[in-house]
Amino acid sequence: MPAPTAKYLPTICLLAAAGISGCAGRFSPGAPGAVPATDAPLTAADIQRTDSRNAYDAVRLLRPAFLSILTTANRGTLEPEPTIVYVDLARAGSLEALRLIPASEVVSIQVVKPMHTMLRLGQGHRGGAILVETRR
Repeated sequence: MPAPTAKYLPTICLLAAAGISGCAGRFSPGAPGAVPATDAPLTAADIQRTDSRNAYDAVRLLRPAFLSILTTANRGTLEPEPTIVYVDLARAGSLEALRLIPASEVVSIQVVKPMHTMLRLGQGHRGGAILVETRR
């Protein structure tokens, strides 16, 4: 006789899927009072609405969480891990590289979380990455 859990597994899966899809639709850009997710990409239109002179200032104003220093457990201590900036898929350096990019040149700015950087960018990104696409 199968375990009782196996009997209810399709129902459990259906309810879980409904719960996940219900959470996914909570933020609708442009809705009155909508607050963007902290990791939602910045667009040129977002940046134009600010008085930012460079990409760093735009990120600081619109997505300050992009600039937070990540820490990882290493040999029992918490050590800061630098976030690496890429401009048009070329490695540009630390977060300070954002100060060199005029806000008027930015098409988009996207954060890549540490767990996804290895797949997208390879090893050596334990602090995540920021991808900047420019008009150049």
